[in-house]
Amino acid sequence: MAAPTEPVRLPGTLAFVAARRAGSDARLLTLLDDMWRDPAGYETLEDAGLVRRTILGFKYWVDEPGPDSVRYWAESHTLSYSACAYLAGRFFPAEQFVSSGVRGAELARKAEHRILTWLSRCYRFGMSEWLTAQTLVEVLATLVVLVDRAPDEDLVQRAKMVLDVVLLDVALYGFEGDFAPAAARVTPDPGMRSILSWLRDTPVRDAADPLVARVVAGGGYDLPPVLQRIAYDDQASTSWSTFGLNPSDIERETCGQVDQACLLAWQIGAYTCPETVKWSAHGYRKWALTGNRALAPVKRFASPLTRLLPATGDAQFPRARFTSFRTRHYQLSSVQSYRVGQIGDARPWQAVLPGGIHITSVHPSRPDAPRGSGLLPSVGQHEHVLLAMYDTRHRDVGEGSKVIVPFSRCDEARLGRTWMAAQVRGTFLGLLSAAPLELSARDEVAQRGPVTGWAVVMGDRSQSSSLTDFVRMLKASSLSVDRDALHLRLADLGHYSLNPEGSLTEPHGLVVHPAGRHRNPWVRPFAAAGRLDVECGGRTLHLDWDRASRVWT
Repeated sequence: MAAPTEPVRLPGTLAFVAARRAGSDARLLTLLDDMWRDPAGYETLEDAGLVRRTILGFKYWVDEPGPDSVRYWAESHTLSYSACAYLAGRFFPAEQFVSSGVRGAELARKAEHRILTWLSRCYRFGMSEWLTAQTLVEVLATLVVLVDRAPDEDLVQRAKMVLDVVLLDVALYGFEGDFAPAAARVTPDPGMRSILSWLRDTPVRDAADPLVARVVAGGGYDLPPVLQRIAYDDQASTSWSTFGLNPSDIERETCGQVDQACLLAWQIGAYTCPETVKWSAHGYRKWALTGNRALAPVKRFASPLTRLLPATGDAQFPRARFTSFRTRHYQLSSVQSYRVGQIGDARPWQAVLPGGIHITSVHPSRPDAPRGSGLLPSVGQHEHVLLAMYDTRHRDVGEGSKVIVPFSRCDEARLGRTWMAAQVRGTFLGLLSAAPLELSARDEVAQRGPVTGWAVVMGDRSQSSSLTDFVRMLKASSLSVDRDALHLRLADLGHYSLNPEGSLTEPHGLVVHPAGRHRNPWVRPFAAAGRLDVECGGRTLHLDWDRASRVWT
């Protein structure tokens, strides 16, 4: 584990936590982790009294009084705030906590229930903020701390099982020690490369972030070797995964409990969907959240005079159907039919080449928008071929779209009127456009128009002997938009088409995303809340949630 909190840093940490600022849960979690590791050391701290007052005065959940704009219900925050409440309550079981007005034992009991509910959903459905670097780091660190510090054996066992499931996603969707698949949100990466290095049992070069340090230390978590085997497996293979829930699933999942339905709706960003707005208005009023800026869209529905207004919002993190094709040379990943035509900061597809070179497309919703923020396209993928179509005709946004290509890091790159090709260490990436290409910046190629389309074609020297040979194939291919559909005629392979909803047809028929949480060469499909069986390279992992059973070889 990382070194205990240094006394020189403690006053700043406590002031940050006491101010209830965004990120205070992460700082409090590391402090509680240090305290649980060395309770006697806590008692000898010069600031022990201030530590105690800060912990007892903290606001641990949305139903406790006090104004703030913290999103307690966000996926990683639900777990981390609940873990903080659980560890704090168990550390001070007889003390009264100021914000909730309950003693520590009761605070911990309520938090434990939230943690177990969160763990069950994550095991069965995966993460709603799928493959998002910052969220993954926060979740993994919290789970490791619970494994190390929770006194309850059942909670520890289930935390280990969910660590297995989340790290399985990391193993499946990393490439050459790089973790950069398509993702629900584009965020700064606090250290997923370091976590993947730890998973692959290679030297960890940078674990300065305290949460990352806790993950790579491992603590009491015993990493199943099969996950390392999957991370290293370089056979050409397609992996499909399904992540999260839709708004229509919430009532069934929460058994109609209004408070739980409200918080789960907010977790997936479904604040004002037709299915969820009644729960949002309930929570907004019950917990007096008028000052919480994250809930500004709910305000107009909270009054009895306005709650009958039509709700037209969509979920920020609905269920995602994810596809990845990984070989020893490259990785191409994408999400299908995900909020098509909505504004968001998801990364709908990404190609990863050797040397950590990432290529993706973007439609900025405004000139100063960060990369990854804009209109979301229709995307379809079949193995090494991907189609993406941006249709701006129905939204008040700018026309056109771009593909980010770091040309200076490629070994070779060539550009034609409607095609682009790059080569890195014998790996080829080709782009075809439905309109003429132009260099919009040093590392961007763009096309203009209300409807723009891209085809991405990956390859290596086993299919093309050289970049010249690969370019010859691209020149013999074509991409066009016709009747709202994107059509690719790929030399030697045939015809692909993508409709606005994201349905992709490849030369042999319609591409159907398999049902179930996972489908790939290593994982057997499993039913909700059931078994998960993983095998790779002679190593296995067998999980059974109902029995809290975890067996690996």
